[in-house]
Amino acid sequence: MARGLHLAKATNDNAFGSFRTYLAYKLKERGGKLIAIDKWYPSSKTCRHCGYIKNDLSLSDRVWVCPECGCIIDRDVNAAINIKKEGLKVVS
Repeated sequence: MARGLHLAKATNDNAFGSFRTYLAYKLKERGGKLIAIDKWYPSSKTCRHCGYIKNDLSLSDRVWVCPECGCIIDRDVNAAINIKKEGLKVVS
């Protein structure tokens, strides 16, 4: 449907918005809370150890070395840890 009507982005964004609404509803029903972080938060570009932000990180860079602390960082694992940390800041 999304491709056929040339509304792919709008249709997919709407589906994700509906999913977030439903998820928030179900969490509230069970005593939980949905915590959303800013969509522009640089989760992949921020070193989880020292906080350095590598602004020139491209999407093809799957692993990078932090110039500040020297850690070898897997982009996806790093993003997941940073998103968790950011969410916990909101809760605390």
